Amino acid sequence: MKPIQLKRPVIEIPFMDGEKELFVLEFEKTDQNYENLFKVRDELEADLLAIQQNEGASFEDLSEINRKAFDGLLGEGAHDKIYSIVPSFEEGYSIFIAICEGISNEISKERLNQKNRIDKYVNGK
Repeated sequence: MKPIQLKRPVIEIPFMDGEKELFVLEFEKTDQNYENLFKVRDELEADLLAIQQNEGASFEDLSEINRKAFDGLLGEGAHDKIYSIVPSFEEGYSIFIAICEGISNEISKERLNQKNRIDKYVNGK
């Protein structure tokens, strides 16, 4: 049997400025992080709803909500890297949603590929 090559299971999330790569964040593909993906997104939406109802939120409060979401999903320091380039809550929120959608799409593609491989093995097709 040929060796099985192991690699860290991550989804790389590159951040670009035109053709120049600024930095890359990683989503570790663990069972805990898959579960956490939707939990963090739901918490972000709940926090935003609470602030909208309060109507007294400062930009610092909003930034802290983004920090909690980014760092909770991508690890400590993720928010600071993004905010150093895009110091805007609204843009940060849009980036966070795009990341969640991108990760979800990657997971869906991988699951389909796994299903196809299993079908091929089981059915000999």
